[in-house]
Amino acid sequence: MQRRQAMLAAVGSGVAVKSDGDPHRGRVADEVKKFLGKKTLVKDPKTVKTYTERLGYFLDWCERSGIKHLDQLTGGDDLSPYVSFLRQRKTTRDTLLEPRYVYNTFQTCNTFLRANAILFAGEILGQLDYEEKEVKPYRPQELKLLFQAADVEEKLWMSYFLNTGCREQEVANAEYCDLLDDVNVVWVRSKPPPRLQTQG
Repeated sequence: MQRRQAMLAAVGSGVAVKSDGDPHRGRVADEVKKFLGKKTLVKDPKTVKTYTERLGYFLDWCERSGIKHLDQLTGGDDLSPYVSFLRQRKTTRDTLLEPRYVYNTFQTCNTFLRANAILFAGEILGQLDYEEKEVKPYRPQELKLLFQAADVEEKLWMSYFLNTGCREQEVANAEYCDLLDDVNVVWVRSKPPPRLQTQG
C-alpha cells in the first residue's frame, strides 16, 4: 500500500516512475524462481518439489489475473480472489483441492510474499479454516501382526516411530547425539543445512 501510494504521489507530482519493462521491478515469475533457487540450497528435494507445486498455482493465478509484478499486490483484497481460485482447482482425480491443501498452499504463498516484504497475506491465512482429518491409530492386534511380518531392520525403524512419535523427516535426520540413553530421551531439533561442496 505504501509503495502504491508513493507511486501515485510521484505520478501526481510529475516524477517519472518505473515502467512495466523496468528490470528492477519485481516480476512475479522471476521472484518465484529466485525464491525456489534459495530453497534448493537449504531444503530437501521433496520440500522444494512441494514449494514448486504450490507456487505453480500462484503463478497460474497471476497469469490469468494479469498480475505480472509483485507491486500490483497492494492489499488483502488483491489476494482474496486467489483463495477462491484455489478452492475451485481440481486435482488429477477431478476432485476439488481439500481445504487443508488450500490452507497449506496459501501458507506457502504467504511465505514467498513475506520473503519479498509483502506482509498482508497473513491476515487472510488467519481467516482460512479447515477440519482436521480424524487419525485412526493402529490397534494393538494390528501392531502385533505388523511387527510379526517385519524383518529385523523394519522392526527397528518402526519401533523408533512408535516409541518417539517422530515424523518422517525427524526420523530421517536423527543422529546418535540426539539419543540420550541414560535418561531415555530423544532430542528433536533443527539441523544446520548441509554445506555446499566447492571445488578448488
